[in-house]
Amino acid sequence: MLEQLEDGKLSLENLELTLESKYSLSYFTEMVSNDRWFCDAHLVTLGDALDTFTTVEIAKINSELRLNQIPFDGVHDLFDYFSLQDCISAYKQPQIEIRISPPIDLISSQCHTSNGKFNLTLNAHPSLEIRNVSLAIRTFTSATQSLPLRKQIAEHINWLQENDRQIGKLEINIENAFTSQAILMLGTNTVRREFFEDIAKVPNRRLFTLSFFDKELKRLKLALYGSDSDQFEKAVNSLAYLLGFSGCLMNETNAPDIILSSPNDNLVIIECTTKISDFSSKLGKLVDRKNSLIKELIDLGDPRKVYSYLVCGLPKDQITINERELATHKVTLVTQESINDLLSKLKFPQNVEQLLVEDEATLEKYLLTTK
Repeated sequence: MLEQLEDGKLSLENLELTLESKYSLSYFTEMVSNDRWFCDAHLVTLGDALDTFTTVEIAKINSELRLNQIPFDGVHDLFDYFSLQDCISAYKQPQIEIRISPPIDLISSQCHTSNGKFNLTLNAHPSLEIRNVSLAIRTFTSATQSLPLRKQIAEHINWLQENDRQIGKLEINIENAFTSQAILMLGTNTVRREFFEDIAKVPNRRLFTLSFFDKELKRLKLALYGSDSDQFEKAVNSLAYLLGFSGCLMNETNAPDIILSSPNDNLVIIECTTKISDFSSKLGKLVDRKNSLIKELIDLGDPRKVYSYLVCGLPKDQITINERELATHKVTLVTQESINDLLSKLKFPQNVEQLLVEDEATLEKYLLTTK
């Protein structure tokens, strides 16, 4: 199958799909990145870009979909229903993407730190040679307590054969540590890097408070990665609170989804979306509302800055965006990858003023380097 994919072919029982290419196929892989948290095998094979549909052709397709026996309100409704990427109204190269999970991984739901102990559980393929498994940990402690621990611990894993898999368990003493990181490798390949917090000890006390009611932030993460737009907005507001903002979810419909205030009283307005079809309209509303608010502040002689963010719960490669348009309007896009990064920082109190300045500087740098 892998050889077929490299040639741009995918065979499924009675169906064969082939990527068209006049010259040669192009390829992309996330495996060249040095900052992945979960490292599965990944390959994208790309063909030639398809000719874009005209507005007349799209209108005809929309009409046919509305008349269909199972009706859809146009192509956007169709793509949203099947959770597919928009390949008709948005520019996207046809591609075949494959991911292969490694034969071993941490069972994150069964890994935790508490009372000076770090408990880890691993799940491995029954035929995996466990002598090739490496597991390292490092801990984080306050400056006034004991030195952090850095140690290889694979030899301490207790392995058991359970049904159709191998289960590994171990417990390590991590006295005074508020966070521990597990680094799992198979041979010379990284499998997973993950942090685990002892919520009772984390320096970010806002994280402690929310985690007291939402264990391991399970409900928060479910909403951040889900498709319910109302729950997504609540989760984004909660994430902003954990970072150090004061947030407000708006009841007024003709307003941003969320308004934040920083410790220095600067303002952040946010539009949230979980759907590709909402992207353009959300961006337009965000820009209009930001400009109206800035004008009002200037008229009142109010020196506070206004930052704007468009938060989308989808991976970046599923969002068709005009990055120059975002940068021109000084709108920072927050994607699923950005959310993952912010979640990883929660154990420490954040300087949100610095985060705002850095995001704005990134937009300005993009405009300067892409003229």
